Amino acid sequence: NKLPFNLIMLRAVSYSRTSTFDQAADEKVSIPDQIRWAEELSKSRDWNFVKAYVEPGVTGDVEVENREAFSQLLKDAKDNNFDLVLIYHSSRLAREADIGMRACRLLGSLRKQVYIRNSPVEPVNPQEFFWGNNIGNLYMQAFAFVGDVAENVARSERVRSGAIGLAKRGILRNAPFAYVKVPKMVTDKDGKQKYIWYYEIDLLKAEIVKDIFTSWVG
Repeated sequence: NKLPFNLIMLRAVSYSRTSTFDQAADEKVSIPDQIRWAEELSKSRDWNFVKAYVEPGVTGDVEVENREAFSQLLKDAKDNNFDLVLIYHSSRLAREADIGMRACRLLGSLRKQVYIRNSPVEPVNPQEFFWGNNIGNLYMQAFAFVGDVAENVARSERVRSGAIGLAKRGILRNAPFAYVKVPKMVTDKDGKQKYIWYYEIDLLKAEIVKDIFTSWVG
């Protein structure tokens, strides 16, 4: 007979990874910090925290089969030593979404659930859990969201870096107040067309600037 979910104490473990051994030190965003989070979460949820699997000095693009701690995690999963894997951040599992998804699928095929702090999928009764479209889609959506956020951050950084570069060269990217940015297509000496822009005064807004200046020097 299946026990009610609220009567089952999930057996939880954590998986922690850093790219370098230096990052594993206590004074940085560290493996101890990741384990501490997992222990505190387990205590708050009444889960039985069983073990911490530690992977220092392994970059996030290394396949899971080539990771010593994760290989042990899979072995223990096959021996049914736990129900749930706690991971502090999706990047601690993998930097590449396909590697992270595969790790979740390998654990899921062994009927082991994964809870990631920045893209959590709430655990279900272990007796009812299976890796199928329902759970698989949730993980896929979570990883896709994290990937989109990471790409948006990277894109924002590229735009910001480009704007700073233009500013250092004395080129305005956006029109100051009371000016209008006017694009223009030109052909360079090699016959290639490109957009340049210049600025024209917005006469209506220019009057506002004059009024502000007059009031200030008043």
